[in-house]
Amino acid sequence: MAGGGREAYRNLLKTISKHVTAKTKNPEFSAFIREEFRRHAHLKEGDDEQHSIQQKLALARDYAFFVNSVHAHKELLMSYNIAVDREAEQAARLQNTANRVGLSMPKLFEDEKEPGLQQ
Repeated sequence: MAGGGREAYRNLLKTISKHVTAKTKNPEFSAFIREEFRRHAHLKEGDDEQHSIQQKLALARDYAFFVNSVHAHKELLMSYNIAVDREAEQAARLQNTANRVGLSMPKLFEDEKEPGLQQ
């Protein structure tokens, strides 16, 4: 495996371990990647399959980049509270602030008609 292959292999395994295996607790995907890289490790420059190996290495780099980018995008959405209901988030923040200073939030008036009142 050439230097570029080693780098792609390590980067892909690190990404999969961080974002897939750690979350699912299933090591099968990492095992598949190891097996694929080991199966083609004996190839050298000038072999007939060298072009397909370069394509597979590019695919491995692209996939690792894609998985990292998706998780970075998700973290950005969460940090900007885009993926969270803003009203619920603000109500929770106000409740926490009131609790810190020893107060409680008043109950909000809702447009509910009492059963005894009719128009």
